[in-house]
Amino acid sequence: MLSLKTTYRTARGLGLGRELLRLSMEVAAALRCEFYFSAVSNMYSQRIFSDSGFVTMRQLDYSDFVDEKDGSRNLLGDMGEHTALKTVSFELI
Repeated sequence: MLSLKTTYRTARGLGLGRELLRLSMEVAAALRCEFYFSAVSNMYSQRIFSDSGFVTMRQLDYSDFVDEKDGSRNLLGDMGEHTALKTVSFELI
């Protein structure tokens, strides 16, 4: 199962991300999915997935997304404190 979850800024820190992940994993299991995959773009969500037993398959550092012409401009803009995108997986069966 592959899914997208996000919370509005004012709702962050209330445990909603963890609960959304838990519920979506229940749905995936009920659908008899064998694996759950996700692309996780910020460090707080990455911690939730890691704490939930997900394994990082690949990491793409945001600093690697630079303008090929001069190598000086980050194409993603300012990502703040977030440094990488991680693809993660969890074996449900």
